[in-house]
Amino acid sequence: DLPMPIPDLDEHGLLPVGVHDCSWSDIQSKFCWNLSRQTLFDKAQHFLLTQWEPLNIHANLWVDGSFTRLKEEPADIDIVADISHLSMHDALPAFKLWFQQPRWKQTYDVDFWLKHPSIHNDLTHFFQYVGLKAGAELSLDTKCLKGILRVL
Repeated sequence: DLPMPIPDLDEHGLLPVGVHDCSWSDIQSKFCWNLSRQTLFDKAQHFLLTQWEPLNIHANLWVDGSFTRLKEEPADIDIVADISHLSMHDALPAFKLWFQQPRWKQTYDVDFWLKHPSIHNDLTHFFQYVGLKAGAELSLDTKCLKGILRVL
């Protein structure tokens, strides 16, 4: 099955509820409408090319954060690598990358997270809620549901 186009943002500037399968080029087409956003996207692509891809771990990547909202200048891009199918041994390189998260945030403006059974919080579910920051900015209940992107 080919992914459907990323849906239009709702009246609050959020993705409609659900998991929206897409490609990186879909994300670029939909969310890089100004130089600030294109720069963030390019940095995230550089992070993936130089830090993630050399690990040779096959995993769906989930994309969220203010970058996936109607916000002119988001601060970063949230990426969750779903490595829940890997043993701890096979997941170790991803965990080593995750432990350097502050470095990736500073260098690439990427908040990099993992989904794995050994990690208590499943951020692929957590990020489907509006949350504190967006709730405050949009005057919405933090528990309101919203959509998330899954890059296939």
